[in-house]
Amino acid sequence: PVQEALYIVDKDVGKNELVAGGKARTKVRAIEIDDFMVAGPVVAPPPKKLFALAANSFWGSPSASHPLLSSPIYLRIRHLGEFYPVEIEKRGQSLIVTALEGEFEGVAPGQFGVFYGEKDADGRRECLGSGKIKKRCV
Repeated sequence: PVQEALYIVDKDVGKNELVAGGKARTKVRAIEIDDFMVAGPVVAPPPKKLFALAANSFWGSPSASHPLLSSPIYLRIRHLGEFYPVEIEKRGQSLIVTALEGEFEGVAPGQFGVFYGEKDADGRRECLGSGKIKKRCV
């Protein structure tokens, strides 16, 4: 009989185990990202959205009008992957990133997510930064 393909859906570093599951288990609506890194050269002033994310004021309690929280932000999980419109919430030293449309697919801890802004007139998106996926939020 034909068996369903298995995918890595989680890992337990303490036990040195990978958790596999079917395709349905690869989908999740929210992920936790840590080790956030700012994109771009250090000497140049960063884009306003990016500066807002990196600034200490963001790590406090941002208002509803905060640039990062009020501007469209997109997350891409892998090279040539889909751009997911997302909402970002600060929790401790991590970011909780929730897909606004659909669910993230094929996400596992240890992968990186890259944040982008909206498309410009030429159809390109500005890279704002990236972070390591810490865990899936079920």
